[in-house]
Amino acid sequence: MLNAESKAALHQQAGASAADMESHIVARVASEHGIPFAVLRAVSDAAHHTLPPAAAFGLNKEGRVDYSAVMLSLLDEPAQLSALIRTARHTNAAIKALLRCLERLGPRLGCPYLV
Repeated sequence: MLNAESKAALHQQAGASAADMESHIVARVASEHGIPFAVLRAVSDAAHHTLPPAAAFGLNKEGRVDYSAVMLSLLDEPAQLSALIRTARHTNAAIKALLRCLERLGPRLGCPYLV
């Protein structure tokens, strides 16, 4: 779901305001192990913004930023720099919002290492 057109098509088709494409994996594993599960998400990419290619290629298998992949993508397509900076700012704001929620919920939520 990288470009604004595909996001708009999904909204038109399903009426969705946001799409969560990862939590179901954690929910399945939690269910298989009898672990209670709740999800708290923050949306970082607005529907009218197309994510730059560097954002798609910039994560490794552990979900961490692969800086070499980001730099290679920028070398290949330098015009995406402003969109990449916007994406990074929005992602940072979303992470800060999630951390504020975790602080209010406290360590008993199951994420004491994040609070």
